[in-house]
Amino acid sequence: MGNDLTKEKDYLNILRILAMYLVMLNHRPIYIYAFNTSDNVLLVISVLISIIIKCGPPLFFIISGILLLPKDESILYIFKHRIVKILLVMFACSIWQNRTNLGFYSIVYSLLFKLNWYFYYYIGYLILLPFLRKLIHSLDNKYKKYLYILIILYYLMAWVIYMVDVSESIFRGLFRLTVNNDPSIIWFIIFPIIGYLIVDSYEKEKDKIKVVIKNVCYSIITLMYGIYASSLEAINLNGERFEVINQYSIIFVTQLFVILAIFCNGIVIRSKIINQCISNLSKATFVMFVIETNTGYTQKVCNIMICFLQDFFPSYVLYLLGTFLALMVGLFTITMLKRIIRSTTKIIIYNRKSHLK
Repeated sequence: MGNDLTKEKDYLNILRILAMYLVMLNHRPIYIYAFNTSDNVLLVISVLISIIIKCGPPLFFIISGILLLPKDESILYIFKHRIVKILLVMFACSIWQNRTNLGFYSIVYSLLFKLNWYFYYYIGYLILLPFLRKLIHSLDNKYKKYLYILIILYYLMAWVIYMVDVSESIFRGLFRLTVNNDPSIIWFIIFPIIGYLIVDSYEKEKDKIKVVIKNVCYSIITLMYGIYASSLEAINLNGERFEVINQYSIIFVTQLFVILAIFCNGIVIRSKIINQCISNLSKATFVMFVIETNTGYTQKVCNIMICFLQDFFPSYVLYLLGTFLALMVGLFTITMLKRIIRSTTKIIIYNRKSHLK
């Protein structure tokens, strides 16, 4: 992969914050309005939002693919500097979850089974990382395109067959390698590869606008089908497979976020101060993810906004605004705390050195 887009990470910083926002929204009950309304406009809006917010975790996997797949790291380095760090965070989360009952069994059980699914999938991605790197780096441009087409066809075919299987039950028991009730189980493999491939191909593409237009068209088509399928699911089947349909609907939408971020990189935001601020905030997204998945912080902020403003705005609008407010406050607070801790540590080290002299 070329160096330009991997070195200029402004667009990745924006994508991290966007991904964190979508993850937080996905934990709010926005989708329930699809099941409790006779208003077709509200139905479409709530279904559209419920599909788009599923792009959060895939975006994080895409960012990891863009950043990590081009690197050349040993298996030992990946284990010591990446997997161990995630395991330590998971262990801390397990202790937090069992803070009122710190038993060995309960902590181990939480560590193995009760944490957010993303932790386990990300470790799976890191374990497979050396093999994915070997695969990607061994391919020339022709085979990279072929791999990308295979991934897209696999995902879309799985979606179509799943819908036929759901509606007609004529494929029951067939295509078990393709049809799955939880498409997210393959996200940690396909989306890092997609991230690497779309950035690699975008660098080589001369007509950048053509790439954007194509992805917009693909996204609109899949979104329209996703909205139609999810709406039918919400109306007729009470949302039994609502989550799965939404997960199948995001393949091109997630890519579009990345393409637009790259295309607008350095065009929309030219201020170095703003870019530095976004960069600092993006570095706090992992801590924010840990807070979001282990506390009720965001929900409390949303509840406060709904309590005071529910007579003026629809609840789903307040969830959108409240979640954004909670995200910004959280990121700024984490960033400031990190700076305070860093400065305090430097002062303590300096004082110790001065005392020793």
